[in-house]
Amino acid sequence: MSRITGLVNKSLRNFRQAYPLLPSLQALKLNQDWKGSTEGLGQVIFGWCGWHSPNLFNGHGIVVALDGYFYNRKALGSAVDDVSLMGELYLNSGLEKALQLINGDFAIALYDSKIDTLWLARDRFGLKPLYYVMKPEYFAFASQPRGLFPFPNISKAPNHQFVATFAGSHYRYFDN
Repeated sequence: MSRITGLVNKSLRNFRQAYPLLPSLQALKLNQDWKGSTEGLGQVIFGWCGWHSPNLFNGHGIVVALDGYFYNRKALGSAVDDVSLMGELYLNSGLEKALQLINGDFAIALYDSKIDTLWLARDRFGLKPLYYVMKPEYFAFASQPRGLFPFPNISKAPNHQFVATFAGSHYRYFDN
């Protein structure tokens, strides 16, 4: 079990100092035994926390953060771990093909500096959640809502209309 978080902003020069990921990582940790790690590239910074080695990859102009597991990793290549395999598959085949090949439960964030694009993806069944917020000053994501609360201008107050719609719709509204 692990969690991921990240921030993207092109308008701030000192982006990492303005919006550090430490409060978000602390909010995502289940207990004090969990480790935390970050990787950045330009105006993008990703964070990971969990109990095993970090699921972060930074190389060849891309940064990848992974929350989850690939069940068919050995059939797809000789990468050291799942996040390295994702980086390898993306570089060789592109994101769409890589996601078609992977069998697992996961949430992935991938930033490609060559095309200046951030990708967020989840497994086919949506087992691993991924939440995001887009503000004028930044874009942030996290694999749990509490990972977004430490960022500026994020309200913890529930949207009562959404709660009522969700409760009234039961399972038919679960994707929203």
